[in-house]
Amino acid sequence: MLDLEFKLSKQFLFLLLIVLLMSMLMVQCVSVTSVIKGSMLFIIIAYGSYLIWQFVLLRGRDSCIGIHYLDGNEWLIRTNRGQYQAMLCGDSTVTTWVSILRFKIPNQFWKKSCIVFCDSLSQDAYRKLLVRLKMG
Repeated sequence: MLDLEFKLSKQFLFLLLIVLLMSMLMVQCVSVTSVIKGSMLFIIIAYGSYLIWQFVLLRGRDSCIGIHYLDGNEWLIRTNRGQYQAMLCGDSTVTTWVSILRFKIPNQFWKKSCIVFCDSLSQDAYRKLLVRLKMG
């Protein structure tokens, strides 16, 4: 069976840092007082730190830290909070660079999303994931 443990994705970190830097540059271009600019920059830095801690470093309670293929369309999702058995949804997106896996957990209204960059797994493990997902 397919059992995957995620690790830090440098590509995800780089992408998030680019977005945060662009946001800070846009704040600098806005013509408001320096107090408002400083407040906006503080909010961007605080929120960016939160995102990095939660989702890039996989420290958040609901961060997807691993998945295990059971059978059919059934998967076991591991988070820092616990394990959940879930069904893989058809609106998942799979590419060679990043996969956005959407899971439906029984008795929960919202779907759970796991974003898997290719460098968060070994090359062989990511290839096995792609094969498993394309086989259906």
